[in-house]
Parts: sequence; C-alpha cells; structure tokens
Amino acid sequence: MANVKELDDTTFGPELAKHKIAIVDFYASWCGSCRLFAPAFEKVAGSNSEIPFFKVDGDEHPATREGLTIDNLPFVAIYENGKPIGGLNIAKEDALLDLVGKVRKKAGL
Repeated sequence: MANVKELDDTTFGPELAKHKIAIVDFYASWCGSCRLFAPAFEKVAGSNSEIPFFKVDGDEHPATREGLTIDNLPFVAIYENGKPIGGLNIAKEDALLDLVGKVRKKAGL
C-alpha cells in the first residue's frame, strides 16, 4: 500500500491541503465491496504516481466526510486544493480508470 496513504480525521485536512488534486477512497471495514475494490484502487494508484491517492475509513473518521453526500460504498472523491469537487460510488477498476483519466486531464497530466 505504498502508493495509497491512509488518513484519519486529524491528518485528512492538512494532507489534502498540500495537493492541487487528490483522489480519496472512502470505505468501511465492514463493507465487502470495499474490501474487493481495495486491490484495484492500490493498483491504479501505483500506475498514476503523479496523483496522490488516499484512503479513509469513513465510519471511523466521520469528520472526513464533511461536504460529501455518500450514499453507498466504496465512494471515490476528487479533491482540488483540499476541497471536494466531486465523487462517485465506484466498485470496479474500469470505472476508477475512467475517473482517473478525467482527473489527469483536469490536472494537465
């Protein structure tokens, strides 16, 4: 998991503020889809090292969900300059790759 950094309520804001753009996987330890999605998230993060990828257990760290409407997990959010600009319920690698492609384009990568 070297390419994906785990964040919590105390590290979330300061860490995201350091990056122009970032991708965050909100998950829960009890969520089977989240556990199945985790290897794909790590794989895509490994092939897109110019973009910071993070994970947050949204149940354990509720302050991190501020500004988001998460109605299903896993939920992948995009942050720009520390602020949420969008997100999707994603459970498949293809959908994540599509989202990352849009983020790369937005970031000029």
